[in-house]
Amino acid sequence: MSINHITLMGTIARGPEFRLTPSGVASASFSVAVVRPPRQEGGPEITDYVRVITWRNLAERVRDSVSKDDLVTIEGRLTTRSYETNDGQRRKTIEVEASQVEPVRGGGGQKAPAAKAGASYEGPSDDEWGAPPPQDDDFRDLEAAPPAAPAKRVTAKAAPSAPPPDLDDEIPF
Repeated sequence: MSINHITLMGTIARGPEFRLTPSGVASASFSVAVVRPPRQEGGPEITDYVRVITWRNLAERVRDSVSKDDLVTIEGRLTTRSYETNDGQRRKTIEVEASQVEPVRGGGGQKAPAAKAGASYEGPSDDEWGAPPPQDDDFRDLEAAPPAAPAKRVTAKAAPSAPPPDLDDEIPF
């Protein structure tokens, strides 16, 4: 069984960019600065910039309710896509396709980490992400797909009685 689910909490480093595909499907993309704790006590924190994409009604809500420097929680799934650079090289990118984006109210005034004192850093530009703007063909499968059926909950009574397998030996770290 595989599960592709991610939950992030971070600061919007690059405000939402709203677009409509030629067929009218709304999308909003932005980057989120997520701070990891130091590896060693007293060491530096590490900031990861994660690209997030939203679709349809959620994209419109994101456009209207969040902006740069807002603290948000995001739920979604990791997606990969490939593209070709202007010089003909194939590249892949990983991003979060969000199913939920919620502002964290009373976030304590947290701001995106600054690259230099007094200057804010917005994360990588579109060119640095390497991904061109989405094309209408990229959304063909999303538009044609029927809405997903709600997931069925499995209660403790319906769960198998066998103990879960011991996966400790298969974890590569």
